[in-house]
Amino acid sequence: MGMPWQLKVGLHNKRERERKYGPQEPKPLAELTPQIDVNDLDVPRDHKTYIANISLRFPHLTGMKINRNMVQFHHSNRVQTFDIRWHKVGFGQRPKVICECGRPARKLYLRNQHLACRECHNLTYASRAISTNNRPRLQASRLHNYLILKTNTRKHTKQQLQDRLNRITMPIHNYGTRGTAHWK
Repeated sequence: MGMPWQLKVGLHNKRERERKYGPQEPKPLAELTPQIDVNDLDVPRDHKTYIANISLRFPHLTGMKINRNMVQFHHSNRVQTFDIRWHKVGFGQRPKVICECGRPARKLYLRNQHLACRECHNLTYASRAISTNNRPRLQASRLHNYLILKTNTRKHTKQQLQDRLNRITMPIHNYGTRGTAHWK
């Protein structure tokens, strides 16, 4: 059985691009880029404008002006303004920032002295950048860090997460192991 035509065309196009422009550098990771989560901003529900110095929480920002419909960030001797739209979820509303490209985003990333969404900065996630065999290691490290940092979780929840971490790190069988083998 041969290669599917979509894969064949994609590989051909990739080879042509690399031949013409050289090999591409890997995309930067979203987890390693400084970011601002809208849920951490405490967007006011009233129509008053608040001025805040948030440089302790976000060291790359010098100031912020926020109200119900917009947020203004001061950083790197410049000011960037974003609209805020409220999206209905469940029993309430959740704020999302409208990026300069027009996409609603929950997180804004700072790269090259510019705040924008993940798509504008062409960022990718670590789980997309690593191989299938290494994804359980990434999951295990994230769960391990979560269990260490979150000290106020319920006992039942903590036990469930610990069991999940043990399932990820334990080997499945002799041929497809997820962790270190305990046999020779």
